[in-house]
Amino acid sequence: ADALGASSAPPALGSADTEREARATLGVASEADAEAVRAAWRSLVQRWHPDHARTPEEAVVRNRRLAEVNAAYRLLRGE
Repeated sequence: ADALGASSAPPALGSADTEREARATLGVASEADAEAVRAAWRSLVQRWHPDHARTPEEAVVRNRRLAEVNAAYRLLRGE
């Protein structure tokens, strides 16, 4: 995954700032419920999926962004 620009390390858990950053990454409010978080995650996955890239460079950018989105979702789900 690192060759494609993704990091396999999950974000650190437990910090209010970390949760705030995760919510900002997904674009959800602090009072958003689990369904709203999931809906935002699904929308961003469709938007940033590397399969939609037109160039290898764009695929790297999309892969990094998708890794950020997935890490934020995992953090907010408590995984």
